Amino acid sequence: MTGDASLRSFFFPADPAGAGAALSEAAAGVNLGGLTPAARKALLTEVGEEAAKVLDLGIDDIFRGVWDKYKQLLDAAERTAAAPGSVEAVPLLDRRMSFEDGPGVEVRIADLPPFTIPVVIALEITVHGLSAVVGNALLKAVRAGSADVTGTLTIAGQLVAEQQATIDLPGVLRFGEGIPLGEPPGTGWHRRSELD
Repeated sequence: MTGDASLRSFFFPADPAGAGAALSEAAAGVNLGGLTPAARKALLTEVGEEAAKVLDLGIDDIFRGVWDKYKQLLDAAERTAAAPGSVEAVPLLDRRMSFEDGPGVEVRIADLPPFTIPVVIALEITVHGLSAVVGNALLKAVRAGSADVTGTLTIAGQLVAEQQATIDLPGVLRFGEGIPLGEPPGTGWHRRSELD
């Protein structure tokens, strides 16, 4: 997979723009009580469109949220925090990481109390051939490689999409000012996580 690396294009590679309609159709089996067929169709259309918005999250955004869990990065963060201006390249060969997000779609029908239909995205990611650039206790960038991604998408506990793909990452993913891997320098730096 190259190009648009959003969850929308990951789960619906043939037609990312049609994700809402595909999710509405896939969610047809979700129990919504005794709605009329027209109300059910309208509600499922809305649920599909709202669930599709969740899929606009980029794969690179997911990486941003999981990097601080790896011991090698934390070690480099500690060393670079102690030596301001220093930068280290940390190899990230064949690292596994998990991501799960559980937003919901709030539904309001007439005067009934609102309820939330859970939408859960779960990803297992194995990165290959990456190296991280760490400076001043911040993850500054990740250099090219690929990632094998397996993902599931459920609505109200019902599996509506499942996908597996290899994503070719761009030459360098830059993280702006950087992602903090621990406490900022000068504040008694300590590790935020010990997972590896």
